[in-house]
Amino acid sequence: MADFYGFESPSNPDNTVFIVDLQTNVLEDLTYGTFDENVLTEINIDTNNDLIEDLVIQAIPRKDTMYFFGPAIPNTLR
Repeated sequence: MADFYGFESPSNPDNTVFIVDLQTNVLEDLTYGTFDENVLTEINIDTNNDLIEDLVIQAIPRKDTMYFFGPAIPNTLR
């Protein structure tokens, strides 16, 4: 993950935008802008400052589309 940004709406704190910048390996090949379909990106969100994820957002590419799942409560807590 190259960069991660989170913005809370100033008018509605229930609305949050996440921006994740994923850097593909541009130095070894020319596949910039492509994503490995075997790699799942996961954003873990701690809502109560106990350093344990309370919500999870997952993203995985399939062909030309990135699919997102969540936010959801994780099955098991660490």
